[in-house]
Amino acid sequence: EDAVLDALDEAIRLQLIRETRVGRGTGYTFEHALIRQTLYEALNVRRRARLHQEVGEALEVLYGTRKDDHIEELAYHFGEAGPATTQKGIDYNLRAARKAASLYAMEEGERRLKVALELAEGADDAGARVNLLEALGDHYLFFAENQRATDAYRQALDVLKAAGDTSSEDALRLYCRAAEASAGWGTEASAEALRYAQAAADLLRDKPDAPLKARALSLLAIHSARAGDISSARPHAEQAVAVATRLGDQHELSMAYRAMAMVHRNANEWDRYCEVDLMRRALLETAFTPSDPDLYVDL
Repeated sequence: EDAVLDALDEAIRLQLIRETRVGRGTGYTFEHALIRQTLYEALNVRRRARLHQEVGEALEVLYGTRKDDHIEELAYHFGEAGPATTQKGIDYNLRAARKAASLYAMEEGERRLKVALELAEGADDAGARVNLLEALGDHYLFFAENQRATDAYRQALDVLKAAGDTSSEDALRLYCRAAEASAGWGTEASAEALRYAQAAADLLRDKPDAPLKARALSLLAIHSARAGDISSARPHAEQAVAVATRLGDQHELSMAYRAMAMVHRNANEWDRYCEVDLMRRALLETAFTPSDPDLYVDL
């Protein structure tokens, strides 16, 4: 402690830092941001990474059960630390991105996810890359950045395909996510999205009922209807409603109703269209607070 105090006294004398009040105690800050930047850049890369790791580990101990309140600091330090703490860097940056999204801070969340992606790429961790690209797509979709969401999901699928995976649970979910990103209000009909939905529905056809199966059928109906193929869209929407009903899954039933409403609308069946939209509205009132603008546009 004496050595630390002597160093602080010397730094104050040289006007590198100054004392500040922190509550009832004393803290220290650099006299100018350029001083900090210059000293920081003078460190060699390995020492800098090691210091970030040491600071991160010290903060973990200091914050204890209050880590979530300081998740940005932890994400920063472990994001800059060496390969020994790559997984912590990924985890903390992912958590920081989710927190940013909850505060509607799109750019901060995007930045944190890209840091996590860089760490996963540096570690050559394909599984982490897939998960993070999906999280990035979800982040964009939350902010209605539909094309950017589609691009992120497509990149995740490319990573899976490079590993020879075209039919795992991850691949099926990503097919649906990519199709869903092009199914919202304000998006244009997409042949690529139709192919994604078709691929998911084909792979799930002979499998037991599951939420993902209902979602794939709903998306296939939506994109078929948008492509003008009502004769194909109608049975897909009916199957989606049947699967979601058997599962008792209100969220997927809402999506299936959305697909059915689109079929009725594109077929000029206006009474049925209104009826299904009102059924969806009633369902959502007891299940979720809807965030999808399509329902309000339809109503």
